[in-house]
Amino acid sequence: MPSAPRILDLPKAGLERDPATGVIHQLKDSRAREAAFLNVADVAAKASTPVRKELIENAGRFLDPEPFPNESDLMMTWDDARTLVKSGNMVGSHTMTHPNVAHVSADDARSELTDSKLQLEKELGRPVKHFAYPHPALNPCFNETTLKITEELGYATAVTTTGRAVRADACPLAIPRTYIPREESEFLWHIERTLLFHTRVVPESHPDA
Repeated sequence: MPSAPRILDLPKAGLERDPATGVIHQLKDSRAREAAFLNVADVAAKASTPVRKELIENAGRFLDPEPFPNESDLMMTWDDARTLVKSGNMVGSHTMTHPNVAHVSADDARSELTDSKLQLEKELGRPVKHFAYPHPALNPCFNETTLKITEELGYATAVTTTGRAVRADACPLAIPRTYIPREESEFLWHIERTLLFHTRVVPESHPDA
């Protein structure tokens, strides 16, 4: 298995070597850091789990980031998840390590979809029938191979990040959805835009209309 590309040890100079192309990025301002991050995200999204883990370890070793918050403060526990289910909520699968399964190997995609489903079913004590495609980077987030795998594994539905309204003829294993921003005004605008074709009404509440 190929090892992860090494990140150049240049943090004091505000530089980082791009692991995909070898290009050295400036990291002295937010725009440059975002460009470097997006490029590395493209690499990591289609890498196997060991390669992504090595990339993260290399970055932490060479770039000396601030300490990451305690994961127990960020993530739900299994008891939290069981409480959600007992309260009538539905818990679905989202892979084990969050790759873009349309860009990893078929074997890796199958493992991600299978292992997450089995672990959830073991911990929650009930079938897991629903799946949401990760979209950490790159397009698309699903393909014919992933559609076949989700069907074979017994998923009843799978939600993509394709932005449009759900219609009666939508494939249950490739359901589109509407992006939900944090701001109420932006949320309302996205709802209007999603339903624009269906209603045939041009929204007047947004300056871009």
